Amino acid sequence: MKARLIQLSVIIIRYLTTAGEINESLIAMLAASKCDGENLTNYLLECLEKYDLDVNNIRGQCYDGCSTMTGQYKGVKSRILSINSKAYFVHCYAHRLNLVLVDTLSKNTYSRNFFGVVGQLCNLIEGSAKRHLLFQSIQKQLAEGDSDTYCIVQKQQHRRQHHSSTTYS
Repeated sequence: MKARLIQLSVIIIRYLTTAGEINESLIAMLAASKCDGENLTNYLLECLEKYDLDVNNIRGQCYDGCSTMTGQYKGVKSRILSINSKAYFVHCYAHRLNLVLVDTLSKNTYSRNFFGVVGQLCNLIEGSAKRHLLFQSIQKQLAEGDSDTYCIVQKQQHRRQHHSSTTYS
């Protein structure tokens, strides 16, 4: 079985055009098998090199607050700053907004329960290679517009309910 991804690193660049317009472009989504500062920095530098972008032209870096990204000595931020001292770091405000939303939603019983169930469902699916493959298969069928997928899932649920010795109320 193929191993699942540990980390998906997304590289987005923001740049100024010759016409003076600010643009943002997604340039890479990398499956990072090693998630330490050194390897993530290497992934970033390889990506910049691939698109012929000079690391010395970077004027800002923006990441979440994890130590792998923002560590003072071995984080991606520090490694890029050692190459280019003008690549200032700013904490990702989208990530901060996410943290605020998570904290706010956790105060509401309904949303806390909803996200708790979703989290448990994810843990259930990810806890078994067989369940994970079944889930991927169903996702693929749904993406392809296979209307029979829903019927297959219903039949499996129906079969389990009638053959199970456990009853639920």
